Amino acid sequence: MKEIGGYVELDRYTLPMLHEGAVALNCGRNALAYLIRSRAIKKMRIPKFLCNSIRDVCDRETIVWRYYSIGKDFLPQDITLVKDEWRYVVK
Repeated sequence: MKEIGGYVELDRYTLPMLHEGAVALNCGRNALAYLIRSRAIKKMRIPKFLCNSIRDVCDRETIVWRYYSIGKDFLPQDITLVKDEWRYVVK
């Protein structure tokens, strides 16, 4: 399956890129994996309503993850992070 991503296909684009120095990542899952590696993230909280793709990235990157609840407004509910824990927020 071909990924549909957040950057212009480099082999077909001829104009200057908007962010020339940016790391070109083709999807949100790969962006998360890059962030986990570059920031040395070991623990993360993820919202319950997500599909398995984010959880699978966390598993593949061998980080500890746990769910948090969201309200009707989709904002995190009663979330207290432990030391060195990150929160994944969907906007």
